[in-house]
Parts: sequence; C-alpha cells; structure tokens
Amino acid sequence: MFVSADGRFQVLMPDDREESIERVGTGAGELEAQAVTGRLGDSEMFGVFYTDIPESAGEIDVERSFEAAVANALAASPGLTLTYQNRTYAYGGPAVDFTLEAPDRKVWARMAIVGRRTYLIQHTGPNSPQAGANYSRFADTFEVLRRRS
Repeated sequence: MFVSADGRFQVLMPDDREESIERVGTGAGELEAQAVTGRLGDSEMFGVFYTDIPESAGEIDVERSFEAAVANALAASPGLTLTYQNRTYAYGGPAVDFTLEAPDRKVWARMAIVGRRTYLIQHTGPNSPQAGANYSRFADTFEVLRRRS
C-alpha cells in the first residue's frame, strides 16, 4: 500500500512508481500540483494527482472544477471520446466519475474534492475487462486519511 508523503491518502499502486510536483497557474493563482504515478507492465498507468486550494482562493466552484477536469483529460487524450460521466460522492466529498474511450484504449477517472484538496484518480490502459477490473481495485483502495494532530 502506498501512503502519500504528507500522510493524507493511501492507495494500492504498482511498485514501479514516480512522484512529482509541478507549479501550475490557475484562476486561484499559482498552485502546487502533485502526482504519484505507477505502471503495470507496458500498457497500464495508474495515477493520483492532487492539489491543495488555499483559503485565499475563496469557495471552490465544484461544477467548474469537474468540468475543467473532464476537459483537461480530453485535451490530454487525443483520439478518445467521453463515454460516461456521473456525479457521485466519494472519499468524503463531491466527486465525478468519467471514462474516455477509443477502440484500443480507455481512461477511467474519478475527481473528488475533499475539504480544500482536489484528487484525480486515473487509470489508462487497454479497453479490456481486465484493465477495467484493475481500475476498480485501484479506485476502491484509495482512502483519504485523517490528519494526525
């Protein structure tokens, strides 16, 4: 089980993984976008991408955040089309599940907003039942952990 460096989430991920931090400009100012990604063989990639939104940014616009997540995923995945989108509640906050598909590959994703942190849990792999089962196991093991005082 992988536990984030800040101890705020855990998830079952492949051992072949990398962590990164990137500064990105947003409507809320410059933010740190963090990621942990892992590979399973040559065809499957798992990722947790997360960003803390400062209080100074004001109230988080949930709808706009979800729309941006889907739009960004589409822009980063040429040749794939949005085939599923559903609002839900996950990990202690509002969430959206969505999939992007092409005949040979698929992206399964969930974006959740928990407190002032956004999480994008994503799996990219072949468009197959086995890859879908791998995503379900990955997403089902993701857990937001309580902060220790």
